[in-house]
Amino acid sequence: MDRDGLDAFHQERPEIVFLDLGLPDRGGLDLLPELVASGHDTAVIMITGKQDMSAAIEIGRAHV
Repeated sequence: MDRDGLDAFHQERPEIVFLDLGLPDRGGLDLLPELVASGHDTAVIMITGKQDMSAAIEIGRAHV
């Protein structure tokens, strides 16, 4: 998610965000804490096109 995407997130305050682990600019796991800390009541669903057990475990451990 680039800066424009983050700006849109803060302005629009969506009810739900589908966040891909494999974003070109920043990884979804790097971005997740920022979205959660924003104070918006937004549900975040993590998605990926790869089968990656370590990423799934890390998501499960995320402090959300």
